[in-house]
Amino acid sequence: MNSWVKLTTITFIFSFYITCSKVEILDELQFQKTLLSGTGSFDDMERIWKVDSIKINGEGLNLSNSQLKYTKTFKFQGGFIDSDGNLGTWEMPSLTVLEISILNTKTEKSLSYEIKELNSIKLDLELQNGSDRYEYFFILRENE
Repeated sequence: MNSWVKLTTITFIFSFYITCSKVEILDELQFQKTLLSGTGSFDDMERIWKVDSIKINGEGLNLSNSQLKYTKTFKFQGGFIDSDGNLGTWEMPSLTVLEISILNTKTEKSLSYEIKELNSIKLDLELQNGSDRYEYFFILRENE
């Protein structure tokens, strides 16, 4: 009788553990979105990316100290704000495209960046504007 009670208890605990622990498997696109903007958990609702360097048509731009303080913040729910005061929304329709809509200007502005690299500490974006090619290199801002 004792072994039957132990077996039932172990089975119940194992079943409870399996049904309560839900593991969500992210596809590659959703994983990249969480790298950009956070996981949506209590303490990971946004990511702040700080400019590291900029190239225009392949030439490095010499950034001032104030320009090196520029940040882009991507919120998990799709919001966007930068340190210049622009705000709007972002969307990542594919692994290589980041679309930003700036909504607080006189005319709405939409930008489509090519994602060159995105990982847990680095974000590299490219923007083609007419004949000019802008490359933006960001690093994840550490908590201050």
